[in-house]
Amino acid sequence: MTEKHPLAGSRDRRVVRNRAAILAAMVALIGEKRWVDVTIGDIVDRADVARSTFYKHFSGKEDVLLASMQSMLKILAQREGDLSWRADLERLLAHYWASRSLARAVFGGERAAIIERALRDKALAGFDGNVSLATRQMIAVRMAAGRIALIREWVRGEFSANPLTLADAIVECK
Repeated sequence: MTEKHPLAGSRDRRVVRNRAAILAAMVALIGEKRWVDVTIGDIVDRADVARSTFYKHFSGKEDVLLASMQSMLKILAQREGDLSWRADLERLLAHYWASRSLARAVFGGERAAIIERALRDKALAGFDGNVSLATRQMIAVRMAAGRIALIREWVRGEFSANPLTLADAIVECK
């Protein structure tokens, strides 16, 4: 999973602007190119920042991808207990449905594998110590794979469901 970079929480407007430009460039490139074809050069050109500026904020393109997905990962990593996060999940799914073309790109191929690993790691970190490590790992793998697969197949049109119904199915992938 990505490490929090020291500049990530900066209040300096230039730092914030550059970071936002890099993240926006990644989102745009996701919809245009296959993951293997996206280069750091593409990102810095699109963001209109220097390569050194890029590396002040991120360690590589995977780091940018995961940073752009942090709020989504936080929502999808929720497991049991308080389901107040469900409204956030429904809004997220409605956003994916409205942006199906981009969502298909995000949840396809190698990008999906990167996101699934990050989701697994985030879910694993949310467990308490009352369950064995092996059991926690298996639950985290199952949950991440199930949730990503549901979203991927839904935005591909493999089954029909509204965001509310899909949220119910995702909540069951725990």
